[in-house]
Amino acid sequence: MRKRNFQKVLVGVLMLMLVLTACQSKTAEQTKNNAPKEEVKAMEPITVSAAASLKETMDIIGEQYGSPVEFNMGGSGTLRTQIESGAPADVFISASKEHVAKLEDKGLVKESQDLLKNKLVIVGKKDLASIDDVLNGGKFAIGEPESVPAGKYAKEALTNLGLFDKMQDKIVLGSDVRNVLEWVKSGEVDYGVVYKTDALVAKEDVEIVYEFEAGTHKDIIYPIALLNDKPESKQFYEYIKGEDAEKVFEEYGYEVIDGANK
Repeated sequence: MRKRNFQKVLVGVLMLMLVLTACQSKTAEQTKNNAPKEEVKAMEPITVSAAASLKETMDIIGEQYGSPVEFNMGGSGTLRTQIESGAPADVFISASKEHVAKLEDKGLVKESQDLLKNKLVIVGKKDLASIDDVLNGGKFAIGEPESVPAGKYAKEALTNLGLFDKMQDKIVLGSDVRNVLEWVKSGEVDYGVVYKTDALVAKEDVEIVYEFEAGTHKDIIYPIALLNDKPESKQFYEYIKGEDAEKVFEEYGYEVIDGANK
């Protein structure tokens, strides 16, 4: 008799445990479904428009960031025009201060800061005995000076060296700096002007045959601009100025500007 009573008690305890477990699961599901809309919104991705030369660093930073980010890569001038036209963008990283300044003039920037420095080089698959040898070579690629900062820097440097006007029959214009790099890699042009960081990315395919000296062109500064007041935008804006992102930039040959990670 005692054994039978014990079995009844045991069955009752087990049934009570099953009921409690089911109630807890239902409560958890209700809590999840009733979560504040702000929490759901926080999981929505932001859009970062960034200069084409930053592709590899943005890929790595995007992976390590921990929240969803969509990158729109391209020539800085093209990206600026997109932003002016109302294209979705929360943060803008330009390869030229000029394009951020134009957005600021139109009231489209909440805050901005200089982030990185770069250098300008000529890449090719055969050496140059001197810079004047570009006049004896074949096609020479630069970015479109009106919309591509690397192209504008290239035109300025070649002009200051007395070469640009003499090269008009050789120069071809690319849509962005990576377009120029691909032409050199494929052999479609003999030489091209790109950033030093681009050359380092493609070091298995091209060589740096010339590095422009300081003073032949304006300093190459990459500013970052916050375009709205969304908390997600501000969070990424601050993150990319921090130490984790700094390590990535330095690994790829950029110089982080003092104060950017403060």
